[in-house]
Amino acid sequence: MTPIYSQAQEENLSAEYREGFSAYARNVLRLKHFDIILVPGFLSDTVIATGRHPLLNRLGLGHYFDDQLRWFHENKVHAIRTKIESEEIPDVNAQFIRGQIEKAKRPVILITHSKGSVDALHSLIQYPELQKKVKGWISLQGGFGGSPVADWIDDSACLGKCAGWLLKRMGGTRESLKSLRESDSKVYLQANADEIASFQKRIPVISFGSWIDRQPWRLNTLLFLTRNAMLEDGIKNDGLVPVSNTVLPGSKIVQIPDVDHADPVMKSWVRHFDRVKMTQALCSMLLKRI
Repeated sequence: MTPIYSQAQEENLSAEYREGFSAYARNVLRLKHFDIILVPGFLSDTVIATGRHPLLNRLGLGHYFDDQLRWFHENKVHAIRTKIESEEIPDVNAQFIRGQIEKAKRPVILITHSKGSVDALHSLIQYPELQKKVKGWISLQGGFGGSPVADWIDDSACLGKCAGWLLKRMGGTRESLKSLRESDSKVYLQANADEIASFQKRIPVISFGSWIDRQPWRLNTLLFLTRNAMLEDGIKNDGLVPVSNTVLPGSKIVQIPDVDHADPVMKSWVRHFDRVKMTQALCSMLLKRI
């Protein structure tokens, strides 16, 4: 697959992530000097709302970023999960993220997932004054380069119309889906390449991406339909986003196998993934660079 950018150079920290898992897990003291702002991704408010139903909650639905929030609070690290309207366009969510950053009493570390990374990027670009307060950023499977899934839905007259109707009912708009198209994402990154390179001189960014391959005779992801469709086109992906598209140009990258798009933020019925250890490792790696 052809990269959607060509000028920026990324540093791959995947080996450091694997080798330093245990050592980094103990490094929490410095985190108490920051406010952690967690920005969830597309449809997250709908997913979180399902967790309010007792039965669905017991099944593990709606636990978006819950493991990370529990660990932060247990270690007396101030962390909040933003209550954005994830089905809205980046322009709207960028304003909300701006407000959350401005309210923070300490320097800010952003931890974002999926479209939340797109919204956070737009906030930093639209409101450059925020860059003085944000000291580090961990993007989990960010949709910086878009997703073929968004293209497939938006290009289909039937699916696009249905998606637009559903998103409107959820409080959003079909334009939010368009913001995740690969073609639109490529144009956006190219148009803002200078600003993206500039703020990374002050703000270290780690782009965490993953992929999950087929396993014979085993259901290893609930996102198997979209995962398989992209694999047929030779695209290594996590079920929703190609691993190459999770990279913010110029950032440090961590890329690991056998993790689907939902694993870093919520429980899976088909596989175990330790979200807390992942967060500990990534936070410690980030702190080394702040």
